[in-house]
Amino acid sequence: MSDVDVTLAMPPSINSFHRGYCRRCRAGVRLILDKDARAWQSRAHTVIDDVGRGRVLIDSPVAVLADVYFDSRRRDLDGTIKQTLDVFAPRKLKDGTSSPGIWRDDRLVQLIIWRRHIDTAGDQRVRVRVSTQVPTLDLFADPWAGKDIEF
Repeated sequence: MSDVDVTLAMPPSINSFHRGYCRRCRAGVRLILDKDARAWQSRAHTVIDDVGRGRVLIDSPVAVLADVYFDSRRRDLDGTIKQTLDVFAPRKLKDGTSSPGIWRDDRLVQLIIWRRHIDTAGDQRVRVRVSTQVPTLDLFADPWAGKDIEF
């Protein structure tokens, strides 16, 4: 299966993605998506659906590589990860069918590499590549294992 490349608009800040909703507050405050977050998700799902239409859903481990372009240094890179990854899975539509997607579930993500860039022109975006070729990295392997070291 070939890699999937997608460019999405920058999602709203994670700090403003949800807002509290309280109806009689007996069960506590319920979080719902903010209006801007719902609008971003709708646009992102449209892009993902166009790319995913006619493709077989990925059902094997994937690596996600992304370049995130900010217009300033005030935003955190980690605030874009979750909401961006969530739009790649299919979702149930109001008519009972499912939308296309890229992968079956975001639990298939085995490796995430995100790079931060500053775009002085102000064109904020997230470029994402989904690859089924997941390199095996043992980041915590002992480099001296099996070697005789004399002091």
